[in-house]
Amino acid sequence: MNALSILAAWKETMLSKTKNPLDKMLDEKFTIEFLGKDGNVQNKADHLDWCTSNDSPLVENFTVIFEENGICVGTHTAKFPDEDGSDVMFYGKYENNKVLHWRVLRSVY
Repeated sequence: MNALSILAAWKETMLSKTKNPLDKMLDEKFTIEFLGKDGNVQNKADHLDWCTSNDSPLVENFTVIFEENGICVGTHTAKFPDEDGSDVMFYGKYENNKVLHWRVLRSVY
């Protein structure tokens, strides 16, 4: 498991609208935190529902800035159905082939 394989599973889940690619990578206690003005925190079930909804973005253009000992930091783009797009910075933590926590900060173009 590494940042690029995790991000690829996110992209596949969002494109295919099926939970399986990402579901098997997320720990049962997984949380994702969306930082910023309208930030929120989702647990695994809520996040998988969001990823497979029509509201989820297309994520691509992955760049890993740092990755070591189960910590990764990087950027990607996100294109939501109703906007031009965003740059996203992420911080992730994983161990034993499961993602434990993810944080994202989005900057809309």
